[in-house]
Amino acid sequence: MGKLCMRLFAPDLTPLGVSWGGEPWAVWSSVIPDAVIALGCFVLALTLLHLTLRRRGLAGNGIVLMVGAFILACGLTHAMEVYTTWHAAFRLAGAVKIVAAAASLGAAACMVRLEPKIRRAPGLEEALALDQTLSAERGERRAAERLLGESQERLHLLIEGVQDYAIFMLDPQGVIISWNAGAERIKGYRAEEVLGRHFTLFYSAEDVAAGVPGRELATAVAEGVCRTEGQRIRKDGSRFQAHVTITALRDAQGQLKGFAKVTRDITQQAEAEARLKAFNQDLESMVQAKTQELLQSQKLESMGLLAGGIAHDFNNLLGAILGNLGLAQMEISPMAPARARLETIEALVVRASDLARQMLAYSGRGKFQLKTLNLNDLVREMTHLLGISISKKAVIRYGLDLGLPSIEADPTQLQQVVMNLVINASDAIGERSGVITIGTHSVRLDEEALGRGYAGQKLAAGHYVCLQVADNGAGMTPEIMNRIFDPFFTTKFTGRGLGLAAIQGIVRGHHGGIQVQSEPGRGTTFRIIFPATSLPVDAEVPKELAAAYQGAGTVLVVDDEESIRAMAMGILGHIGFRALQAEDGLEALKLLRRHSPEISLVIMDLTMPHLDGEETYRALRQEGFTTPVILSSGFNEMEAVNRFMGKGLAGFLQKPYRAADLVKLVRSVLDRDAPEA
Repeated sequence: MGKLCMRLFAPDLTPLGVSWGGEPWAVWSSVIPDAVIALGCFVLALTLLHLTLRRRGLAGNGIVLMVGAFILACGLTHAMEVYTTWHAAFRLAGAVKIVAAAASLGAAACMVRLEPKIRRAPGLEEALALDQTLSAERGERRAAERLLGESQERLHLLIEGVQDYAIFMLDPQGVIISWNAGAERIKGYRAEEVLGRHFTLFYSAEDVAAGVPGRELATAVAEGVCRTEGQRIRKDGSRFQAHVTITALRDAQGQLKGFAKVTRDITQQAEAEARLKAFNQDLESMVQAKTQELLQSQKLESMGLLAGGIAHDFNNLLGAILGNLGLAQMEISPMAPARARLETIEALVVRASDLARQMLAYSGRGKFQLKTLNLNDLVREMTHLLGISISKKAVIRYGLDLGLPSIEADPTQLQQVVMNLVINASDAIGERSGVITIGTHSVRLDEEALGRGYAGQKLAAGHYVCLQVADNGAGMTPEIMNRIFDPFFTTKFTGRGLGLAAIQGIVRGHHGGIQVQSEPGRGTTFRIIFPATSLPVDAEVPKELAAAYQGAGTVLVVDDEESIRAMAMGILGHIGFRALQAEDGLEALKLLRRHSPEISLVIMDLTMPHLDGEETYRALRQEGFTTPVILSSGFNEMEAVNRFMGKGLAGFLQKPYRAADLVKLVRSVLDRDAPEA
């Protein structure tokens, strides 16, 4: 290697400067350009090297390095030309030229490969336009980045400012990574208390054990969004009803990045919906109850219409028969053999009238002979009868309120009520030992209490007397209780299903109410209330013999049934009265206008064609007639007389009536209205 270097630098050749003969211009015209070219090449090569090292796009670029090496080699060849001018190192100069030649070949090869790309590269104008486009895009990108930053800031402020929604983020494993102010308000946790913790923190132990949180995330992953409602837990341990939306967050490649969870407290809404649902259920129950009441009322109304028609026609026939029997009894001797047969017929007619009365009782329009009575006295009078009417295994216990006010009622009808209730209680006890309790007390009921305990029975607030019959028998199921007042419904093998229907009709006819409480195996309690009155109890009036009374004057009988008119006129004529008759209200007014001074009494039917009893009564009072009027009807006294309330009706005669009843009432009215001597 050393010999090679010595050989390259050996001075055994003649320098160029010597060969040029020492001509200065020839030497310097060659040396100076070579020196300048060498310097330029060195500067270019070093500049390319510097750029290659400083610019990332040029680092490692083979073309740039090859061109730089070629320029450096060219500079060396020119430098060697300067050197060989005074030193004959032609061998070294040749080696340098060989290197430069190799570098030039490498650079040429690289340029040949680069030429197509250079041809395809844009020109200067295109480059300038592209540069402008890139500059504009860079500006737009910076503006978009600025807007994006502002939007992100606004979104952050919006999320933080929302107070009605808990908005927070979860990582793919369900760990909380963000928390807004609404979440702190709703759930009670500050951000530093929940960040980094798993979101199952807000679920009950039961829900966690049942896998509810995991299923919600799985649904969000599968469907994109999971919406659900349920109970969630606050920091203080209290629960609230929550509406939750969980959204799965994915990147552009579809990779799961986490979850966005929005929770809203809907406790008040859920409570309102629950109250609305309960109200609707109560309303539905009330509608059903009212429907049942309406159906029951319609059944009773239909029966009332049927019974009313029967009462009008049947009682008119019975009245005519009964009146004529009484008249016949007045006209024959008490010792006549036929008198016993007449009394037998009279008893049969009375039984027939009792049957009509019972039918009217089912509809609440029965024949009531109203009296002011004490309910305790009525129950005490029935003690012996009740004792022999029940099972030997049953015992009756009494609990009667001594301070009981009076009521206006038909004692016979009330006895039927008590008897039926006690017999039903005895049947419910059956063959085992049991207790029947009969109690009375007074009570003041307002509209709320009546609506709660006696719904649908059209009762007015006020003071009532209560009859209570209770047993510890078998009791009733709700299905049976709903039907006990239906006519002809019975659970007894030999029953007719008329007892409780009759009781309800009697109670309705007395403007009272009835309440039933029963449970299977725990017995039954009936509570019946009647309006209390401050009137004193009626004293018993001894019966008078009709035949002993003799009257005088004219009585007008108004009835659309000829047999009734004939019967009444016969009885009145028998005891000394002159009788006029009219078949309707229009004819009665004509007779009154013609014979008013001599007519001392009017006996008038309630139900008539053209003008009924109420219309006729109103007309005669409007025309100034003051003649006393006795109203006669097959309906009960309370129902009939209520139409004339406050109008000065003289009396009421219930059809069918005996001759003695007619004579007694006529005598009572005329004696009351007669002037004092």
